[in-house]
Amino acid sequence: AMRREPAVVPKIKAISLMGGAIGVGNRMPAAEFNIWADPEAAAIVFDCGRPITMSPLEVTHQAQATEAVISRLRDAKRTVANFAADLLVFFGDTYRNVFGFPAPPVHDPCAVAAVIDPTILHAHTMRVEIETIGEWTTGRTVCDVYGMLGKPANARVGYALDVTRFWEMVISTILTYE
Repeated sequence: AMRREPAVVPKIKAISLMGGAIGVGNRMPAAEFNIWADPEAAAIVFDCGRPITMSPLEVTHQAQATEAVISRLRDAKRTVANFAADLLVFFGDTYRNVFGFPAPPVHDPCAVAAVIDPTILHAHTMRVEIETIGEWTTGRTVCDVYGMLGKPANARVGYALDVTRFWEMVISTILTYE
């Protein structure tokens, strides 16, 4: 959209995205799936000049749906909460078997939570470049933590999540539905 209709860019107040990683990827050793899937588009977004908040894997992996979270959903005895618990249990098996996680992380809600309450995400401002070519690094988010590239910062990159407040927000929202 930004390439086809550049006039839209100034109308964007800010961008909050779940994608990338400061360290290890989940699709390739160096790339997170969302950025890897279309690194050229990600590069356009990171170069657009609008404020960006990035919730990388380092953040989303902290948002694990533990047994305590699932129990709170089930104890509510509501249809939507029970459905959410069922989904989390289902995804939990995959995360245990494929990635060795004790509980499934939820990814995209982290980016939404950072919009609702920016203080829920602890972040540093830095330059993020997207690797668009490379045999092993395509889709890599190169996070210039120490400013070595000499380029201005273009993103607020999360490194920690207030997990308790995050789950309070998510569960209380789910419980507003029958």
